[in-house]
Amino acid sequence: IMSVDADDLISNNLVNFISTSYSQHGWYVNSGYVYYTEKKMLLYRRKNMNALNGSTNIINSDDIPDVDFENNDIYNFNFFAAHGYLKERLMKQGKALLPIPFPAVAYIAHTSNWFGISHAIKKKSLRNFVKIILLKRRISKRIIEEFKLY
Repeated sequence: IMSVDADDLISNNLVNFISTSYSQHGWYVNSGYVYYTEKKMLLYRRKNMNALNGSTNIINSDDIPDVDFENNDIYNFNFFAAHGYLKERLMKQGKALLPIPFPAVAYIAHTSNWFGISHAIKKKSLRNFVKIILLKRRISKRIIEEFKLY
């Protein structure tokens, strides 16, 4: 099971990979892209994509806990919402997630992202300039077709 919402584009290679690879408990997306729609710019994120984006965990349905609606404990309701910690939470239970070995998600950075990722790239700073130089990727026909970027 993978939790996905409207600002995430999933690689069309993902289903084939999952269906031909084995993981007892699931996978996580370690690398991916951030797509800045206003600038038509794609930045490559080499690692820790699962900390930035919520649609980065694929979990065996047997490992998803049943929700106790009688209990108001936050852990009953944030299994996928706490995406940045999900891999570590499962590891503590002896359930290892494996990294997907290719960029599997393109996260759309738009003006309503809750932590303002599209605003952060607009800041004029040496760090942003270097980040753009090092991480910017050409939006090729292959990437357009793989993630359905339009």
